[in-house]
Amino acid sequence: MAGADKGGSSISGKTIGLIVGALAVLILAGIIIFLLVRQRSSKRWTDQAVQAAAEGRNVLALATHGLSTLDQPAAARTWSDLDAQGVQLHQRLQALSSRPPEQWMGTAVARTDQSLQALRSAADADRALRLGPPPPTSEQLGYSEAVVRQRAADFEQELGGLDAALARGGH
Repeated sequence: MAGADKGGSSISGKTIGLIVGALAVLILAGIIIFLLVRQRSSKRWTDQAVQAAAEGRNVLALATHGLSTLDQPAAARTWSDLDAQGVQLHQRLQALSSRPPEQWMGTAVARTDQSLQALRSAADADRALRLGPPPPTSEQLGYSEAVVRQRAADFEQELGGLDAALARGGH
């Protein structure tokens, strides 16, 4: 009777081993799926950040062009174009900085966005100075131009920092 009790009501060591093995395989599969999804998300973020950096270089080129035409009436139009492109880039950078795959990458994006905002603000102030009454003095114009040049240089530096962060991140 003792032998019948053993065979009918207890779970064998082999069955327990199979259950533990199946659970280990399920956990391992879950970890692999999680890592693949995270990697895909990180790649997508990096691709979007690379595109944002390219857009940033376009904005920088527009600012450089605007600086070379400050004494022409078309300068105000260039600043308007810079602002329109800057708004789009700002939105992209904000979205990227809200969900970076790594904190240091998000910091690089946020710094680039802050620098972009400073450039846009300087260009907007320059445009208002040149268009609005009263007519600006040459000292005001010179100071405004110097501020825009400095903000453009700062933005260029932050774009370089973003490129370096993206390269460090494996793209």
